[in-house]
Amino acid sequence: MMKEPFEQDVHFVIQPLHFVSKIFGLCPFHIDPKFRYDNERLCNVLHNLLATFMIVMFFFGLYSTMIYATEFNDPTFNIFVRVVWVINIVAAYSTSIVGLIFSVTRNKNHMTAVLASICRVDKKLVHRHSKQNIYTSQRSHVMLQLKVTLVTLVTVYSFSAYLFYNGTWTSLMYMISQMLSAVINNVKTLQYVNVILIVKQRYQLMKHLLLKEVLADSCSRNPGPFKVHNANKIFLTTDNLKNYKDSSNVCRIRDLRMVHSELYDVIHENNNSYGILILLEFITVLTNSVGTTYFGVMTINDTVFNNGNFEIYFKGITLLSMCTFELLAFFWLTTCCHSTAEEFNATLIHIQKLLLYPYISTWTIVDLKSFSSQLKNVKIEFNICGFFNLNLHFFCASVGGMFTYIIVLSQFNQKV
Repeated sequence: MMKEPFEQDVHFVIQPLHFVSKIFGLCPFHIDPKFRYDNERLCNVLHNLLATFMIVMFFFGLYSTMIYATEFNDPTFNIFVRVVWVINIVAAYSTSIVGLIFSVTRNKNHMTAVLASICRVDKKLVHRHSKQNIYTSQRSHVMLQLKVTLVTLVTVYSFSAYLFYNGTWTSLMYMISQMLSAVINNVKTLQYVNVILIVKQRYQLMKHLLLKEVLADSCSRNPGPFKVHNANKIFLTTDNLKNYKDSSNVCRIRDLRMVHSELYDVIHENNNSYGILILLEFITVLTNSVGTTYFGVMTINDTVFNNGNFEIYFKGITLLSMCTFELLAFFWLTTCCHSTAEEFNATLIHIQKLLLYPYISTWTIVDLKSFSSQLKNVKIEFNICGFFNLNLHFFCASVGGMFTYIIVLSQFNQKV
C-alpha cells in the first residue's frame, strides 16, 4: 500500500511546534512517521541528557531567583506581595521542571499516541483530496501562534532586562532563567491547546458529514429537486448526493459515533497528560499577574505624583505589559477549551435538527437517536486535576479574584 505524502498527514501540522519543542527537550520522538533513526537508543539518550541539563539549569535558576527576590528592596513590596512573588517563582520553575521530567517519563509517548489516533480519525473524516489544504491551513495557524509568542516574549523580556538588570551575576541569572522558564511553559501550553484545536475542527467536520448523510438518505427516498443552504453555506443538490451516497469516503453515522469516541479519548488523554502542568501554569499566571500589576500600578502612581521620572514610568508600563501578555495567553487557552466544548454541544443540537428532516429512513432515525444519546451521556469537559474546568466563566472568576486581591494590597499599602 502506497504511503501518503507527509503534507497529507496530521504530523505535518504539528511539525513547527515539534521542532521548537525538541530544541528545549520537550519532545523525545521524531515527527515524520516515515523517518527511521539509525540508532534510536542514542537519540533517546541525547534527549534525556538535554532534558537533564535543562532541569539542572532550572534548579540553579530557582536558587538564583530566590536570592534575587530576597535581595530585592522596594518600599512598595510589603510582606504580602513578597509571599505572592515567592509562590510565583516556585510555581513557574515547578511547571518547567515537571514538564521536562514528564517529557522523558509518563508523557514520553503521549503526542505519538494522540497523533496516531487523529490519523485514524482523519481516514474516516477527511477526503483524501482535501487533506493537503486542511493540513496546510492548520499548519499556518501553528506557525502564527509560534511567531506571536516569540515576538511577544522577546519584546517584553528585552524591555524587562533593560530596565531591571543591575549588572550583578544574580540579576543576570534571574533574567535568563525567567525567560527560559517562560518559553518552556508557553511551548507546553501550545502543545496542549493545538491538540484541542485539532479535535475542535474534527467536530466541525463531523457535523458536515452528518448533514450529507441525512440529506443523501432523504433525497434517495424523495427524488426530485432538492437544495439545502445550511449555516456554513454547504450547498448540496441531488446530483451531488448520489455521488456522496456511492462514495467510499462518506462516513456512516455509526462510523461517526466511533470517531466521537476516539476524539473523546484524545481529549481525556490530553487532560490527563497536561493537567498538572496546566494547574501549575494557572498558579503561575495568577500570582505573577497579581505581583506585576500591583508593582506596575504603584510604580506609575509614584512617578505621576512624585518625581515624574520617565524611566520609572516606562518600568511600570513594562510590568503591566507583562501582565497583559500572560492574561491574554491564558484567555486564549480558556477560549479554545470553551469553544471546543461549545462545538461539541452544537453537534448535539445539530443532530436534533437533523431528526426533523422529512423522508429519512427508520435506520437513520435510530442511528441519530443513538448518537444523540451517546453525546448526552459523554460530556466533554477540560477538567484540570479535578479542581476546575477551563472555560470563560472560570477565567472571569479568576481575573475578578486577582483584581480584588490587588485592591486589598493597594489599600493596605496606603495604610502602612
